[in-house]
Amino acid sequence: MSLFTASISRGFQSSTWLFHVLIFRPLSAPRGAHMTGFLLPDRIKHLFPQLLCHSTPDHQRNSVIHLMDAKRISLLYLSILIVLPPAHSAAAFDYKDALSKSLLYLEAQRSGHLPYNQRTPWRHHSGLTDGLQQGVDLVGGYYDAGDHVKFGLPMAFTVTMLSWSAVEYGEEIAAAGEYQHALEAIKWGTDYFIKAHTQPDVFWAEVGDGATDHYCWQRPEDMTTPRQAYKIEAGRPGSDLAGETAAAMAAASIVFRRWNPHYSHVLLHHAQQLFEFGDRHRGKYDGSVEVVKNYYASVSGYMDELLWAALWLHRATGKREYLDYVVENADAFGASIGLCRSSAGTSSMPDFKSWPPSYYFSKRRQFHIRIS
Repeated sequence: MSLFTASISRGFQSSTWLFHVLIFRPLSAPRGAHMTGFLLPDRIKHLFPQLLCHSTPDHQRNSVIHLMDAKRISLLYLSILIVLPPAHSAAAFDYKDALSKSLLYLEAQRSGHLPYNQRTPWRHHSGLTDGLQQGVDLVGGYYDAGDHVKFGLPMAFTVTMLSWSAVEYGEEIAAAGEYQHALEAIKWGTDYFIKAHTQPDVFWAEVGDGATDHYCWQRPEDMTTPRQAYKIEAGRPGSDLAGETAAAMAAASIVFRRWNPHYSHVLLHHAQQLFEFGDRHRGKYDGSVEVVKNYYASVSGYMDELLWAALWLHRATGKREYLDYVVENADAFGASIGLCRSSAGTSSMPDFKSWPPSYYFSKRRQFHIRIS
């Protein structure tokens, strides 16, 4: 039994970020091998099609994912865990404790009015005037990476990945006794997104300014730095931010569909509006919110986030139009589409139009879209 912790860069994201994946099963890679990649078990290969679209002939049950150079690392992403049940017991590692502490970390990053069941007693209410100068309520959400700025793009990506983990591995997270904490972590982010989406074509992208905030190291309860807020709108677009937030809310709507149907519906409504906003008014968000360029610049553009959002909306709604959007725009947006096989041989382009909505996200298929 081995615990392999790998940092995978999401290559199609606007900035190159890392998130951590814990794989609880034996790996065939020898100890001490040069770590340019890692072997990924069948069960989660479908989670990372965007990074790789082939398998090695000698390892029919594994794909080799090569790690990419990471430019921006946020401590916020320490929370993203995909937990698989161990094939054998391993007393040397306490995986439940790792999951618990990762979710606990997110509680320490909360901004706003903290709830009565807050588990980090050294934290208290903070950022209670966020949005006041602009006449909107932007209290809540998550601080970024040890500072007190609330950056919309990485926050949305984090919520998307948390939701994806809950959708795919909810039973394992529940078995560890952490499912309620995972739901709370997701909802803390989506509640803020609902506030920040004040009009169909308006979304507040950032609260705080990195330049002034990073001059001083202090508790958020004591911060005195400016809380300027920045937004994207029709005349100042941000398709990447709108798309990633739409993906987060669509994914979260799936998570809450069973536990809170009304809230799930609200999330899906916002997700659809944000996607339409981002697609109708196209542009990179760092062109509208220039202060973000030194922190989370839109390096790869906005096309990847629009495809990403459309896929999550397809999964959340089952509507064919979102899958059609991906197929029709993939080439123009720089995505490669194909049928990937785990064995040697060629594959032809599949007939997307004939597939049922559930096929695209099927765990048993190996059709993937890779955004390079």
